[in-house]
Amino acid sequence: MPIDTKQFLAVLRAILSESAVIRARACDEATDWVDGWSGRQAGAVVSVSLWLAEGESDFDALEAELHAASELVENCEVDRRDIQGVRAIDRNRLPESMIEYYDYLVSMLDGDEKPS
Repeated sequence: MPIDTKQFLAVLRAILSESAVIRARACDEATDWVDGWSGRQAGAVVSVSLWLAEGESDFDALEAELHAASELVENCEVDRRDIQGVRAIDRNRLPESMIEYYDYLVSMLDGDEKPS
């Protein structure tokens, strides 16, 4: 079932919340709806999640942001330009458990497989 504009904007607002708990929850919810996102909607969520991940200080929110970006890139029609934000993330500051997300996103940006 497609995500309507009202739902899409609600998710974006939650992802942009000042609360790390709400950001993490919103990113987790975004992955629950991979079948409903349009390519443009998914791309917007990916871009915002990666922009936030660049400066994220909360471990759970950072993991959720990177996980959401990876899941949406893997399962939705996301344009490569929407993944560009991953380049601003310092790989060396990521916990070991998040390196796989980062490496996957960089590989998709560099031309491996899926994104258009």
